[in-house]
Amino acid sequence: MLRSVLIFMIAIGTLFCVPFSYASSTADDYLDKIEAARTSSPNQAALLIKQFQSEFPVLSDHQNARFKFLQAYLLAFKGDIDAATAIALTIHRSEYPEIAVRANLLLASVNESRKRFGDAYTYLYDALARISEVNEPVVRSNVYTVAAQLHLSAAAYQKAAEFAHSIADGTTELRPLCISKVLSLKAYIMLEGSYKTADLQAAKLSCDAANEPLMKYQADLYASYVDIRTNPKKVFELTNALLPELKKIGFKYAILDAQYQKAFALLKLKRYDEAEQELQQVFTQAQQLQDHDIANKAVLHLAELAEQAGPQPQAVVLYKQHIAALNQHLTEYKERSIAYHLAQANYMENQNKLALLQQQNALLQLEAELQQQELLWTVLAGAASILVLLTAVWLLQRKQRQLFQLAHSDGLTGCLNRRRFSELAQQWLTQHPQQPVALLLFDLDLFKNINDRYGHSAGDAVLQALVSRLQPLVPAGGYLARLGGEEFAIWLSGASLAQAATLAEQCRSVLCNEPLHWQQQGISISASFGVVAGPAPAQLESLLQSADRLLYQAKTAGRNCCICQPLEAVA
Repeated sequence: MLRSVLIFMIAIGTLFCVPFSYASSTADDYLDKIEAARTSSPNQAALLIKQFQSEFPVLSDHQNARFKFLQAYLLAFKGDIDAATAIALTIHRSEYPEIAVRANLLLASVNESRKRFGDAYTYLYDALARISEVNEPVVRSNVYTVAAQLHLSAAAYQKAAEFAHSIADGTTELRPLCISKVLSLKAYIMLEGSYKTADLQAAKLSCDAANEPLMKYQADLYASYVDIRTNPKKVFELTNALLPELKKIGFKYAILDAQYQKAFALLKLKRYDEAEQELQQVFTQAQQLQDHDIANKAVLHLAELAEQAGPQPQAVVLYKQHIAALNQHLTEYKERSIAYHLAQANYMENQNKLALLQQQNALLQLEAELQQQELLWTVLAGAASILVLLTAVWLLQRKQRQLFQLAHSDGLTGCLNRRRFSELAQQWLTQHPQQPVALLLFDLDLFKNINDRYGHSAGDAVLQALVSRLQPLVPAGGYLARLGGEEFAIWLSGASLAQAATLAEQCRSVLCNEPLHWQQQGISISASFGVVAGPAPAQLESLLQSADRLLYQAKTAGRNCCICQPLEAVA
């Protein structure tokens, strides 16, 4: 996942790298020199900025806007984000489209690096809104590059793939083609969980031609996300060779990613002592870089290693650190996801308003023309008929969406119903034979007593509260379903038993630690969990039966607990 768009883009030297053609005066010539120096020699560019201020006290509006952008960029490069942001905000709505778009991209990148996700996505969509006004292919490539990166980080992989494919449109430069192929490769891997060897080779060849070694190494790292499952030896050899090269470049987030993949490969190869040393380093570095995702995964592996060595306090400490890192990761993911969807909704609303305004203007012009002719009422009648037809189509589509929702969702709680759960789960099992999968089967303890004591309205409220509390805990790629009555399931594709057990314990704690307040009464609730994980069987029924046996054991063990076993160990 993306950790810092600003650092990433500066590291590969592509952020806002635009050849200007406004050399109509000495001042413009000087600005072109600064433009050329800012990516190849930032220190020289900073000196040129100072000289420019003294030599050209009076500037045209366009020259002043260019100068401010260069100032903001160099300040951001040096790490003075507050000063860079203050200057960029003065030009991000500039009348000159290429300046406004570049300023918005810079603001999107610096806010992403500071984890201000709402501002980051807002400025990105501001840049996208004005991209049609920009004629420079390189500026358009930059917009699509940042858009692809930010959508990857928001797990909007289909949109990220669309933006990645657009990066090289309209330009013959080699660098955008390299970036396009590498980001498309990552989007495909995140969507499908696999990659085509031909696509990986094409991406690496493009980056070789563009002299972009970092992007080439990133392509190999993205492929390792898939290869680690089936060929850990290959991943170990790859990362062992890549790390010295990445350290020469100095891009910390790529180094961290490679170190984690190396440690994970050592773990898969059962070289536990080496894996533990690597994981300790990865966890420390991930905390320093505030990469909660890798920190969470690294400390979970450390906890599992400690647990294998036998019961000891260190394993408990590590599991607590894992839960803390996991909560940080989930919080950041939720904040980013909310920010992304809000910014996208605002963007679509503004686009619709603009389209409506354009349509209204066009309609006014048409009416003015028709008033000069005797066909006015005929045309208006036709327009009314079209409006009625469009309204009918819209109502039909809305009804179809409602029917689809009713057919696939539980009417009381809003989560998936048993039918839709079975369809999705069986489809995944068919398409991913023998891949890791986990199932949490659980139901509310003594639910009949709640109905008998407080009434069925209270029981309904309890079921709704269960879904509202647990739904935010379900990770991306998983889903919560009501199978019937008080019985529920959580599906986790690609999850280990340890990950599933951790989630089950979180869910159990969330339910039992806080009573439901209903009609000035506190209703205590708890649930029992049966958790299985392992290679995917051919049929869903096998998973359900195994999890149901463990759920029954949890009930007989006293309820309000989790019984977790590997799939192959369940009798």
